[in-house]
Amino acid sequence: MTFTNQQVDTGPGKGMAHIALKDVALATSAAPSCFPPHQIVAQEGGAAVNYGFFADGGTFANNPIMNAIEVALANNKISSSHETSAISIGIGDMPIGVPGTAVGDPLQWGFFEWIGLGSKAPYAALLELSLGLSAGNDTRIAGAILGQNIVRLNPKLSQSVALDGRTADDYKVMLDAVQPWIDYDPSRDAGNPDLEVWRRALALVNGW
Repeated sequence: MTFTNQQVDTGPGKGMAHIALKDVALATSAAPSCFPPHQIVAQEGGAAVNYGFFADGGTFANNPIMNAIEVALANNKISSSHETSAISIGIGDMPIGVPGTAVGDPLQWGFFEWIGLGSKAPYAALLELSLGLSAGNDTRIAGAILGQNIVRLNPKLSQSVALDGRTADDYKVMLDAVQPWIDYDPSRDAGNPDLEVWRRALALVNGW
């Protein structure tokens, strides 16, 4: 299901505009194995409508940028993709991979080696690999459609943070990753190539 705050008459976002933002956030964050599914009951026309239980949107669209374009096109909010601009926000680019020293003989690898039980590979490296690459692929496709009208904000983290991480160290890693954006000063940082993506995002927002 695709949630949208637009009043749409067709497609995956139909009838979703009245659902509370907190329910959308809880539903799309209900990652299997980390959190329970979230039940949405919303008021529609004075009556309670039970939409059932929802799991993390990442199981359906880890990067929903193409879904957003679909909703806009399917409901005549735009006449073509050229009228669209978008900012896609990720959860952070984490340094997770399988080092060469952990591989050994790759021809002997199976399920347990990939998930780190029969090798020195980081736990869930395969899951992170699939999620990260699928999100990147969606960004690439959207970029081919929208050109310069899309910006992907996905700051590089200095270390991995668990999906349900909430320690002080976890928050510090995430804050450190975005602090240069928070401290951005156009007069001072105009020529900093590391802040180019943030400059483009601000330009898009100011153009809206």
